[in-house]
Amino acid sequence: PTSHSPAPRLPLPTWSGRTAGWPASRLAGRMSPAAEAEEGQAAGVKVADASVVAEDDQAEVDPLLPGAEAYLQGGLSHGVYFAEIFIGSPEPQRASLIVDTGSWMTAFACKGCKSCGKHIEAHYDVSRSHTASWLPCGGSCHGRCQKGHCVYREAYLEGSSIEGRWLQDRVSLVHSSKRGHSDSAGFSATLACNGKETGLFRSQMPAGILGLAPGSKAEPTLMSQLLESRRRAGSKDPRAFSLCLRAAGGRLTFGGASSSSSGKVDKPPAADWVPLRSSGPRGKYSTDVVAVAIAGHKLKADLGRAQLDSASTLTYLPKEAFKKLRNGIEDYCKKHGSCGGARAPSSGQGSDPKCWRAPRGARRLNLDRFPDVSWHMHGGVEARWPARHYLLPPQGKGGAELRWCYAFGENESPRPLPDGATMVLGASWMLDRDVIFDVGHGRLGIAPATCSGSPPPRFA
Repeated sequence: PTSHSPAPRLPLPTWSGRTAGWPASRLAGRMSPAAEAEEGQAAGVKVADASVVAEDDQAEVDPLLPGAEAYLQGGLSHGVYFAEIFIGSPEPQRASLIVDTGSWMTAFACKGCKSCGKHIEAHYDVSRSHTASWLPCGGSCHGRCQKGHCVYREAYLEGSSIEGRWLQDRVSLVHSSKRGHSDSAGFSATLACNGKETGLFRSQMPAGILGLAPGSKAEPTLMSQLLESRRRAGSKDPRAFSLCLRAAGGRLTFGGASSSSSGKVDKPPAADWVPLRSSGPRGKYSTDVVAVAIAGHKLKADLGRAQLDSASTLTYLPKEAFKKLRNGIEDYCKKHGSCGGARAPSSGQGSDPKCWRAPRGARRLNLDRFPDVSWHMHGGVEARWPARHYLLPPQGKGGAELRWCYAFGENESPRPLPDGATMVLGASWMLDRDVIFDVGHGRLGIAPATCSGSPPPRFA
């Protein structure tokens, strides 16, 4: 995740996205002394019994509505997309969490954290929830025990980190643009209560991160616990979720494709399917890209395995493929009237080597004059990528000249990621599709969608 600002996630020495790279370590951490002291004084907050946690939440589950959906806020111009959830009872507390297919934790800032940033909502207050319970040390602890507490520390390649204590509490998804309570059913989930934040975690506007790794009974994630709660309530959901992203806002659906798609995961007439890999219950998702084409002409470049990372604003290609894609688009425009008179990226004074500008005297690019890019996957599947997706929304304030910058970049790392990926398909690649992560069947569905049922984002 990155800061909640108009600036897109820009390349760093390795990967631009905090979660595009593998966590540098998963070490035990401790909360700040002030936060630890405050939590010790929180009356009425119990520690969960280990046998109850081990039984994978056998508590009664509320009746469920069809589908488990969350509307997404944010967008490409913000750099991230985030869902809103309610935590605890009897008065649920709201938290805005960046949706991240490259992470497994669901973590947010907690009250008493002196180093946590100022986020959209107030920090979660565990003492206000009657359903909150700290995870005990022992077999149910997903981190390490320290001074009798089940703790975690997660560090990322670009330098940011979070640490704190594990807890369980009641969670429900917010799938309405209204500020009232969610009408989706609640379920018990294992959550990470941050007592310390550094780097981007501290500076971003959303309160935390919602990891979408598949999980398992032994290594639960929010996805696995939500789907398990639905299974116990009689639902026959596939082990799947889908993302549908717009330039601003979108929808996250657990259990299948969103309602903007023309079909479900089991019988999806509109979806094309390609193999989906997962590197484990807490791992990354990836698929293979066979080729990239511009206006139907395939580029001669090595591609390979691509990590799917919704928390990365941009899409990243190997160095050779990146240069050929960028040069190919610009060569096409040179041969076709400068794509409506657009001024191409330039390294000259006052120019930007990564951004297009409107024709002189105009305020807009005619994006229909730019070539389509297509991604070729296994089984003959093609995923169309029009200019409105591979060029970021225009940037510039006041009288400044608007720029349309590339929504893809170069993978500057000399080595593949630990899961073998050499490229990243980020949020810019996922736009206006139902991207269906059918984990149970090991397949990725790609279906045209507009997320037309999603309300306008409140934070646009």
